[in-house]
Amino acid sequence: MVPQRVQLLVEEDIIQVSCGGTHSVALTRDGHMFSFGRGDHGRLGYGRKVTTGHPSEVPINLPAPKNLSRGEDVGAQSLLLVVAVTR
Repeated sequence: MVPQRVQLLVEEDIIQVSCGGTHSVALTRDGHMFSFGRGDHGRLGYGRKVTTGHPSEVPINLPAPKNLSRGEDVGAQSLLLVVAVTR
């Protein structure tokens, strides 16, 4: 496997990416989140069990990350935690 640019997100200002074994999530500078990959058990956060190679925005309301407007980068002291509970 070779890392590749996700063409459907080239217009987004991605500041952080988290990758699981079969799915990935990207966070934008303005607080939007996109996920794609294996979606069984609702792990992509769309509210449905779908597997897709096309990133879709996760319907959440996150405030834009603080202190990035001053040009600071997200680093080791930043954490984004998203919990989804399905039954």
